[in-house]
Amino acid sequence: MEKNNHRLTQRLRWLTLVGMMSALTYILYLPIFRIPIILFLQLNFSEVVIFIGGFSLGPLAAIFIGLFRFLFSLFYTSTGGIGELADYLYSMAFVLPGVILYQWSRDKKLPPLDLSSGLSVS
Repeated sequence: MEKNNHRLTQRLRWLTLVGMMSALTYILYLPIFRIPIILFLQLNFSEVVIFIGGFSLGPLAAIFIGLFRFLFSLFYTSTGGIGELADYLYSMAFVLPGVILYQWSRDKKLPPLDLSSGLSVS
């Protein structure tokens, strides 16, 4: 009985953290920061939260955090969902290689290399 309570507590903790990080990701997704020289590019700081969630909770959590951000952003879209889908696919191509490499190695020296692997893939 004790083992089942621990498993339920761990699942509830994981779900709560994914929900909180999804909300934080969406809040960081809303402001638009433009680069003054190249006006069509926008800086998006919500991938940082997806990286943190992926590093701490695993690749599946990173997928769900990005998916919830995608679903929440569909309410305020001007592209019919195509731009948001492209942003989701790009975010996953950017985040997942680094998160999977970090889950595989768990070394404190490798996160910069993991982040650069996400840059090279995307």
